[in-house]
Amino acid sequence: MILLSLAVSVDASLIAAVMAARDPSSSLSARMRVAALFGVAQALMAGAGGLGGIFLQSLIESWDHWLVFFVLTVVAFQMGREALSDDTAANVRFGTSITLALALATSIDALAVGVTLPLLGTGLPLAVAVIGMVTFLLSLSAATVLSRLLATRRKPAGLIGAAILILLATSILLQHLRMQ
Repeated sequence: MILLSLAVSVDASLIAAVMAARDPSSSLSARMRVAALFGVAQALMAGAGGLGGIFLQSLIESWDHWLVFFVLTVVAFQMGREALSDDTAANVRFGTSITLALALATSIDALAVGVTLPLLGTGLPLAVAVIGMVTFLLSLSAATVLSRLLATRRKPAGLIGAAILILLATSILLQHLRMQ
């Protein structure tokens, strides 16, 4: 269950780290809020997958990768544009709507994984709780480490973050297109 939770939480943790890289001065409480939102999104989607089963997955599997690709690419280009901007007062914080969109986009795979949770022999509530906690802890750790590493390097951090998002978006899209 822990390995499955780690696998599901990697995307969310990368996004949390990118967000921290974009705003390395973010407080611990801000990073905790982002990690909590990602953890809750992963848990809810996994729970929905476990409850909805094959029906729910079949409704979104034909387009979910395009949604993830679009959201991550838009955020990446915005980050890159701000990083290259000469405006040092540019707002580097992610708004609630962008953070929520990223949390939902990165949790779509958890929905698919959730379909298998009843088959693992672990109760659905326990599995969902483990996925949520692992995502929270991994996202918080990644965000904290990266924000400390890049605290004085805002411009490179934004460009690195944008590149990571584009690579992640492309990887997700290519994985799903290969499976079709």
